[in-house]
Amino acid sequence: MGRSTIETAIDRYVDAARRAGAPMPDGPASQRDLDTVRAAIAPLRLGDDVVAMWTRFQAPPAMPYPSWLTARLALDIWREDSSGSNVGLPLFPIAYESHGFLSAGLVGDSLESVIWRWAYDAEPATLRFRTLAVAFDAAADALDRGVFVWRDDHRYLEVLDDEAWEEVVRGRNEEAVAGGAFDPGITTLDLQSPLTWPEAWQLACGIDVQAAVPRGSTATIAVFLTSSASATIAGTIVGLLGSAEGSRITLDDGTGHLNVWCPTGADPFGVVRNGAGVEIDVLRSPGSAAGSEAELDRLQAMIQSSVVRGDMAAAQAAAIRLAGFAGPESVDASAVAIRPRGRISDR
Repeated sequence: MGRSTIETAIDRYVDAARRAGAPMPDGPASQRDLDTVRAAIAPLRLGDDVVAMWTRFQAPPAMPYPSWLTARLALDIWREDSSGSNVGLPLFPIAYESHGFLSAGLVGDSLESVIWRWAYDAEPATLRFRTLAVAFDAAADALDRGVFVWRDDHRYLEVLDDEAWEEVVRGRNEEAVAGGAFDPGITTLDLQSPLTWPEAWQLACGIDVQAAVPRGSTATIAVFLTSSASATIAGTIVGLLGSAEGSRITLDDGTGHLNVWCPTGADPFGVVRNGAGVEIDVLRSPGSAAGSEAELDRLQAMIQSSVVRGDMAAAQAAAIRLAGFAGPESVDASAVAIRPRGRISDR
């Protein structure tokens, strides 16, 4: 079959979609929308193939789950997903539906885009298509072979044989590799852990890996609570309650528990996770943490039991009170910087 350019692959796809009776995609993105996308994601950049697609059309309907997007809607989704992060997400959505994404890599070969599949489930992203041309070639193959059928009555594409579709994708990906397609060096990616990203991604996204190197604790929790205004404490996160502004964690180092408010900006490496070993630079807080853990546990139990009983009003009232714990008012300390303990990368 040979490796296709993006233009050739799109032509094949359009011809196959017409023969299958599928409608044509939406018209091209405006230059204004494309310029807005470029400005929003800078210094990251879209691959030339994604721009070529949106210059011809948007949201092609005869493509399998998830539904493909217009450029402007894709930007709105990317902005929302990046808003709570210190680092702009280095993947840009081209398709989204029911919490599932196809996203184009914003780091790598500027001519071609590696397409990743991921979802809002904390599982790693996985490499789906070696290039955007692979996605269109594979869809054209599947339409021509009857693996896909366009259902005009319901206006959707039905995949008749999932195994056959996966075989088509494998074959086209192998062709792309043999033809010299860009290799990102990985096939899975933890989007929540920038320290595990390839070095090129870290550099492009401004991740300072050296800032994550552990420096050593200066006090235990017991000492900090009795005699220190600031310290570096190493421990394990044994409790976590998050909000858009940050997280309230409970840290255990064997000498006691410390309730710490961790603003989003203090955790650029995404290391605040339940059970994680961390090293935190902290300052004493004027908040009122005494006795708060028992109240937090009581409210969480109240929410669960109210939901089971079907008493949503009581569950809502308890949830509102619980929200007061996800802030700096009910902690012993505030975090200035948070680093992982031990190795900072598996690379």
